[in-house]
Amino acid sequence: MTAKITKQNVIEISKELLQRIQQISEHHLYSVDSDLYYEGQTPIVAYLLLKGEVNLVKKRRKSILIRPGSLFGLRELILHEQSIYGARIKENSEVCFLDKSLLKEIFDFETDDDLRSIFESLILQTTG
Repeated sequence: MTAKITKQNVIEISKELLQRIQQISEHHLYSVDSDLYYEGQTPIVAYLLLKGEVNLVKKRRKSILIRPGSLFGLRELILHEQSIYGARIKENSEVCFLDKSLLKEIFDFETDDDLRSIFESLILQTTG
């Protein structure tokens, strides 16, 4: 299996897929701890964690560690939903940004059935 969705809507993807996305997306290395988006905000991009740490934070207390190779913010981006978590990235962490046009490109050309099914189910939720 190439992709697995956790209950926090974090998608753990394979190394092969990570490398393909990394080649076609914009990267950013954070030199200080930063908020990627806040609880209740709709992310403007989805994020693929390449290295370092991201914590999903709820009500400033509950914190869930995101591991490298994880894609997050995708559901909220596609469905244009407010996130129930905020995302805080640690210094020296690197992410890829995936905007809607890049996601469409990946969807249109992706041959991996697991990832296509994730995208398809999210797209059906937006139109259904």
